[in-house]
Amino acid sequence: MTGQIYMINFWATWCGPCTVEMPYLHKAFERFKRHEFTIISVSEDDSPSTVLKYRKHEWAMPWQNALASNQTNGSISMSFGVKGIPFPVQVSSKGTILALGDDLKGQNLELTLQKFIGK
Repeated sequence: MTGQIYMINFWATWCGPCTVEMPYLHKAFERFKRHEFTIISVSEDDSPSTVLKYRKHEWAMPWQNALASNQTNGSISMSFGVKGIPFPVQVSSKGTILALGDDLKGQNLELTLQKFIGK
């Protein structure tokens, strides 16, 4: 992902606050994708089929998706210090963390991305 600004979003289909964030994520993705921005959603769900069903019937999530439950002892989530979801992390094109948490939720999401990406 070097050379690209991206956001890792830890979430789950069963998480109410996570699903509330979906309209904001889709809107930001559409707005900034042409500026070398993308999202990687990391689901805490147990089954890929649960996430696929959600993406088919609820929100398309046209960006990269992964399952944290496929990792030994939740190592991806643990390495980012995830203690609750949703937990968004914005990463610079050089791999450093630019923002996380509430700065990347709701209406703050586009404002924060605009600060680092512009436009």
